[in-house]
Amino acid sequence: MNTPPEISAALAQPPPDRAARVREVMRFTAVGMISSVGYALVFIMLAKRFGLNPHLANHLALVAAAVWSYYGHSRITFAYRGDRKSSIWKFVAQFVVFYFLSGAVFFAVERMGLDSIWGVAICFILIPASSYLVMKLWTFAYSAAD
Repeated sequence: MNTPPEISAALAQPPPDRAARVREVMRFTAVGMISSVGYALVFIMLAKRFGLNPHLANHLALVAAAVWSYYGHSRITFAYRGDRKSSIWKFVAQFVVFYFLSGAVFFAVERMGLDSIWGVAICFILIPASSYLVMKLWTFAYSAAD
């Protein structure tokens, strides 16, 4: 099986020192927290202040959070200077996959008869951790062409 060039390039880079990795994870966390707060504020504004249907407000708030998340992670977390068009499409693909993954987690939790808080707990750990790895190794990884 052939490894995609972006992942090969990312794996070929020398590992950053521990302090650099900690700073990167802290930036990732800060961008994610801002994105989450932004999502909540947009949702509250649209659904509660303007009376928009909560499902529509949720989707619009997710899009707003995704736009910030792309910008924040590309510029702040990973300081990405590669091909923007490619990274945007990769980010959209990643966002869609994790959106459906979180839905699948909640579906599985419900089918097992567990309280929905377990879905939140699982997604709270699974989605950010796997998002970080996908962004680091694929979405914002430098390829040989960059």
